[in-house]
Parts: sequence; structure tokens; C-alpha cells
Amino acid sequence: MRVADITDGAIGFFWASYGRRINFRRRPESGFIKINGLGQFEVQTLEESPHDSFEDTPQGMPMAVFASTPKGGMLLVDLFKKGYRTSWDGVKASTRSFTSQAAILGASGQAPDPRLSYLSFFVPGVHAWAGVRTVEERSTKGASGRVRAVDISLKSAEPKVVHITDTLDFELSWHWEVSGESGRRIVYAPVSIAMRTTRPRVYSELAAPLHKVQDLINFAFSGFVAADGGRAHLAADPNPRSSPTVWDARLMTAPAGVKSPNSMTELPLFSLDDVGGADGIKRWMRLYGQHPRAVRPFVSRYRIGPTSPEVQLMEVAAGMEYWVACHRRNTKWAKEGRIPLGMANRVGSSFCDWVQEPEKWDAEFWNTYNSLKHEPAYKPDRYAVSVMAQSGALLLAASILNRMGGGKRAGARIFASHRLYDLGQDVSACIANAKPRGIKRRRGK
Repeated sequence: MRVADITDGAIGFFWASYGRRINFRRRPESGFIKINGLGQFEVQTLEESPHDSFEDTPQGMPMAVFASTPKGGMLLVDLFKKGYRTSWDGVKASTRSFTSQAAILGASGQAPDPRLSYLSFFVPGVHAWAGVRTVEERSTKGASGRVRAVDISLKSAEPKVVHITDTLDFELSWHWEVSGESGRRIVYAPVSIAMRTTRPRVYSELAAPLHKVQDLINFAFSGFVAADGGRAHLAADPNPRSSPTVWDARLMTAPAGVKSPNSMTELPLFSLDDVGGADGIKRWMRLYGQHPRAVRPFVSRYRIGPTSPEVQLMEVAAGMEYWVACHRRNTKWAKEGRIPLGMANRVGSSFCDWVQEPEKWDAEFWNTYNSLKHEPAYKPDRYAVSVMAQSGALLLAASILNRMGGGKRAGARIFASHRLYDLGQDVSACIANAKPRGIKRRRGK
């Protein structure tokens, strides 16, 4: 079963599960399923006995909804919205609705437990970032210099496995498929990111870490890098005839206002090797989980879309304050009275060389932040605010990614990137044109 099979909608029977098992003995609800403009699945079912249904239906959100359609079975997971419309006049039909972020396509109705043991997503175009290579091409030229033959070889390799907990592993591996007719072969060879568990877990517990990995990839490529496929193993059906495929709107559909990278062949801001390789992913998940207020200011724009320059700068500055406060008790660098300058010195010469005048940058960034908070009459230059916000977000990111990689390599690679050359020139111009505002700086700020 494919997502395209229900793009225009499909009728079906539906069973909602509010616990760890789907009761297929219960009479299903008849209804209709479709995909909305956000890539989410919407189900609307008919309530044939609204009074009985209202009395029998548990409160809260279902763990999963199994759908049986003419094209096959699917398991709707990561549900976040439900609704009822009850009519007692006998003219309008009573209905119930569900909306989910994700679905497991091709799921079997023989597996009543909606929990998973394995979940993976395929991300094309990030082989160089991940440091993997599954496709090798070799061309042979004739005496005239023209290419006479091209050999393409695909090979599998052992996945890189990182133990997240005693029962949960992250896997970075290589997936490849060959399809099409003999005269029109299609090679598909993306990187695979996956979570595997020895204890059955609900979908969101396995998907959430992979969302964090995608956030890291998005930041590296300065855009939303969509996954375009995936696989899932149901814990109750560990050896299916064919692995069910996965659709997740948050991983596969770019949010409104968020652009994809200009080019996937352009060098990213940093590589996975720069932040500790596959082992660094564990530290990234831990840092993200423990310090979301420091991480989200530089990754959220690719997840939920851009905000105004003023809001972005205030979020970044608040993230800096939080990150420094977390380290002030135990580290010397966090005791620097000027927060941005202390972070800049900690990241190293790469940032200082990029902004050219770090002390003036620090003054302009923090004066802008304080003016936005405390001066009602302040009328900011929104372009200058945007430039300062972007540069501050990069400093915050470099500090966290250096921590992830256990050194200063990530920050050095980021600020040496050709992607940031124009922004660096804009930062220098903003500093040169800055007008002193005389905002009093509090101690520790």
C-alpha cells in the first residue's frame, strides 16, 4: 500500500484503540480517510448509534486507529486531534473524526498490538554529511576520450549502532533499491536513520529521537531536508512478509514558509564527523532532551517556520542566558560578565575572526536585545536585527555542537563555511553602522 492510494481519499472500516490492543471483535466504524494539505491523515466515521457510542467510547486520545481500505490496511499513529458531531434530528448524520501525523501503511490486521519494535526513515542526499557511500560509479573512456561504459555498484555494509539506553538503539545505515524495466533502471540509495527497541514502544517514542536527528540535518543544510520513505516493524508481527512503509508528516512535509536547501550537493555547514560521528548522535539527543530552550532557537525555524527578526533575536538571547546559566556554577567561561562575548571566546577564534570585532558585536547584540525588551520608543532596523539574530543563533549553535563533538571542530567548520560569507559581511556592516544607545548593562549580562 502507498500514500498515493489514498491521496484522493478512500472509504474503509476503522477500529480505534485506546490501549495496547486493538479489539477487532468490536464492530468497526464505517467512514472515509484522506490526506490534508499538511500531509496529515484525517478520518471521519459515521456514528450509527450516537447515544451508545458516546457512552462506550473512552475519554482521551486513541493510541492508534486501524483502517481497512480497498487498497489495504494501515495503522494511524501519533494522533493529536479528535472530534464529535452528534445529531439527534434524524436528518444529519452523527460523525466522529480523528487526525494523525503519521501512518504505517500495509499494516496487518492480524497484529492487534499497535506498538513497534523498529522504525526507520530514508533521507536522500545526505551521504556526504553522514560519511557513508553506498553507490560507486566508474566510467571507462575510449581512445577518443568519450565514455564507453559506466559501471554502477551498490553494496551493503553493517549499520553503525549507538546504544541510547539498555533497550533502545539508534542505527545509521545504508538502504538501496533497484527498480524499473531493464532499459530504464532506477537506483534509489538514501541514508537510513532508525530506532530499534527490545521493549515494544508506541510510535511517538521511536519517532521523537528521529525528529531530533532531522533537526540536526536541517541545520547543517540550512533548510528542511525531507525524508521520503521509511519502514516499521510491529512488535506483534516481527517477521512480516513485507515490511510496512511509514508516512510521517513532520518528517516528510516541509512546514509552511520553510524552504528546502538550495542544493543538496553543496557542502553543509558541518558534517556528522565534525560533531562526533554516529556516537555524537547520542550526545545530541541528550543535549536536545535536557536543554530544549538552548537548542530550539537555532533549529525551530526549519521545523515550524520563521518568526519576526525581533522575536528570533529575543529567543536566541534567552537561549544564551539559559545555556550560560546551566554552566556558570561549574565552568570558568560562563562566569564572563558579558554573556555573548563569553560564549564567543569559548567557541574560539573561528567566530571572532568571522565577526572581526567580537567586542563590538557583543555590545550591539546585547544592546539590541535590551532595547527590544525595555525601550517602548525603540524603533529597530529590522534588517540589522535579523542579521544580529542570525549571527547570535550561529554562535549558540556552535557552542552546543562543540559540546556535542567534544572540541571546537564543529564551530571552526561552521564559521569557515562559504554559506556564511555574505552574512559575515553583513554583520561587519551592522557593527560599523551601529549607533550607541547607552543601554545600561546589568551585572552578568
